Amino acid sequence: NTPLISGRMKTGTPLIGQADIPTLHQLRIAFKRLRYALEFFEEVLGPEARMVIKETKIAQDHLGDLQDAQVVSGVMRDLLDQHNERYSGVPVFMRPDMSGVLAYASAKEDEKRALYETVPPLWDAFVRDEVRQGVGLAIAAL
Repeated sequence: NTPLISGRMKTGTPLIGQADIPTLHQLRIAFKRLRYALEFFEEVLGPEARMVIKETKIAQDHLGDLQDAQVVSGVMRDLLDQHNERYSGVPVFMRPDMSGVLAYASAKEDEKRALYETVPPLWDAFVRDEVRQGVGLAIAAL
């Protein structure tokens, strides 16, 4: 096991960049719970709570979009597999045109890849000093 330093391995490699999509989905759920807790107690927290809620929502939405793209990609793969199975003995030119489905599936894969690749900068933005201090100051108001 490599020891952690501020959410990073000693090598400097961000752990978040190594997470798979199901793990990032669990992180989204954790962000959702944090956001709901902050919103529930917002009236008694310090004014910094609003900024922390906003940053939490940004992370939650990004990870939610990633999960949605993952689900749609899976559905598109299944649909294309079923289509290929159903028409396996039929010449390609006689099969229903799936070019729109293929284009949509490709676009979703591109979206998923782009969202996944931007998770590390999203994480870095969330754990920056301003947000961490905001959490501390919001809670200190209690």
